[in-house]
Amino acid sequence: MTKVEKIVSRATKEGQRLLYEAAASEFLLPSWEQVEEFLAGGPMSELPTHIVDNTPFTGPTVGRMIPTQGAPYVLIVTDGGREIVVGEHQTEVRFKTSKREASKVAAANVLRWLHQHTVDDVADVYFKNGETLPDGDISPDEL
Repeated sequence: MTKVEKIVSRATKEGQRLLYEAAASEFLLPSWEQVEEFLAGGPMSELPTHIVDNTPFTGPTVGRMIPTQGAPYVLIVTDGGREIVVGEHQTEVRFKTSKREASKVAAANVLRWLHQHTVDDVADVYFKNGETLPDGDISPDEL
C-alpha cells in the first residue's frame, strides 16, 4: 500500500482527542488538556524537560496560529518535522510535510493505537495516491 500523508479526525471532540492521544503515543507532545487550554487562549504550560535530557531531541515546537480568516488552531511540529494541527473541530496528524516525506511506520503506529483503544472509526486516512479510507477499514500491518 502507498504511504500515508495524513490522518484527520472526524468532527467530534472525542475523535479529536483520541487521534491526538494516538499521535502522542508516537511523538513527544504536550497533553491534550494543555493544547485545549492553549487553543482557548490560555498559556502553554512548559513541557517537562527531563524527557529530552541527555537525548538529541529538543521536544516539539508549539504555536497558536491566528489566521486572518478562519478560526485559531494550535500547530505542533515534532523534532522529526511531523505536524499535528488541533483546531476547534478537527485534529490532523500530518506525516507528509515540507520537511518530511509521507510515512508508513509512524502512521502504522498511530493507527495501531487507534485500533487498540477505539471501537468506532474516529478518523480518515489520506494516502499519497489520493485514496482516503476510514481508520477502521485499514490494518496497520497493511501499510
